Amino acid sequence: MPKLFNISTIITSILSIILGIIIIANPSKTMAFFAILFSITIIIVGIATLYNAFIIRYQYSKSKIIYYIIEGIISIVLGIMLLSSYEALKNFIPLLIGFWIALKGVTSIVSALEMKKFNNPRWNIFLFVGIIFIIFSFLIAAFPIIISVYLSLIIGIFLIITGVLLLLYIYYINR
Repeated sequence: MPKLFNISTIITSILSIILGIIIIANPSKTMAFFAILFSITIIIVGIATLYNAFIIRYQYSKSKIIYYIIEGIISIVLGIMLLSSYEALKNFIPLLIGFWIALKGVTSIVSALEMKKFNNPRWNIFLFVGIIFIIFSFLIAAFPIIISVYLSLIIGIFLIITGVLLLLYIYYINR
């Protein structure tokens, strides 16, 4: 893996973990704070995902890379939408977050299947995390009002899990 890919992924994962801890530690903040913070995070993750997709395009088939490109573009668009019109989207924030988590879950499952194809023994970790993310997104869709009350905890846990997963990914590909 290129060194710049490793560095960008490590930085993204550390920022994700730190941001998750900060969000869990301050649950009394308003939905506006979460919308702005989450929008910026979604945009940064979307840019990093696009960047990483172009770096790894020679290692995976084009049909697999398209999932990363789509995830990156959708992440950037969702982040911009949240930043540009909070009042119009404040009721949809939990659903948008659920959609984004589902998107991350699908990408994790696609990565797991690709890793399995290359006989990587750690593919099951990615599959498990992807399934958990998808289940989590269904819970958000089913109970958006309850979820919005606990949004800080959910976002914090998700960001920490994502950061740890990215660190595990870098660790295992560099072994």
